[in-house]
Amino acid sequence: MNFKHIHYSWSPLLSEFNTDAFLYFKNELLPKEKYYPEADEVFRVFSMPVSEIKVVLIVREEASPIVQEGLFFLRMSLTYGANTDHSEYWEPFIKKVIYFIAKSNPCIWLLPTTKSQSYTANLPAKTIFNVMKYTDETIHHIPFNVDYNYVFKGIYINLKHVNLLLKKKGLTELNNF
Repeated sequence: MNFKHIHYSWSPLLSEFNTDAFLYFKNELLPKEKYYPEADEVFRVFSMPVSEIKVVLIVREEASPIVQEGLFFLRMSLTYGANTDHSEYWEPFIKKVIYFIAKSNPCIWLLPTTKSQSYTANLPAKTIFNVMKYTDETIHHIPFNVDYNYVFKGIYINLKHVNLLLKKKGLTELNNF
């Protein structure tokens, strides 16, 4: 794995790669199997500075990345093997990434699956604003607060609603995802 793509704003989290569990995973397990993505691509998402994140999309390991300004595409497991689940090794790090983003740069969270929705436990509790049951007519009534992490749950996430919140935050809209 290559750390060269990691932006310096993520440096408070880099100590996570020195834990016994991660070093065992990196030095003992990974070299024995073919894994994806390629070593140079594992940390590419972390080339985005934390301050530039507008929307976080948490997805399964196998999903293809979407590259768009401000959309942080976070896999639940940064690597996966053909027949091996690596999530147990990545989960402690992913939880810290989620908390770090939520504290450093409150943003919009897109959580399409039950598993991704379980990560709301890693958002600071007083900053969570669940954007559920809002319609096109009521979405305008969502209060704006710079400290809120706005959470969309479910597979049918309305881009129009996401863009409305981005506008309220003074940020540019997403084209699609």
